[in-house]
Amino acid sequence: MFIAAIAAWVVGAVCLAVSAFWMGSVLFPAGIGGVVGGWLLYQRSMERIARDNGMDLGDR
Repeated sequence: MFIAAIAAWVVGAVCLAVSAFWMGSVLFPAGIGGVVGGWLLYQRSMERIARDNGMDLGDR
């Protein structure tokens, strides 16, 4: 899941960069979705790693 999060973030960043030069395209919303989706996947993977290490992040 961590690799998918990084890949989604990179694709989102590339879409945002390309949308700056190609107005009127679907790349801007796709870029925002990729960056936000990548961040959410990253958070989920960090929660899974913490849970595997015996730490519960919800107790704090």
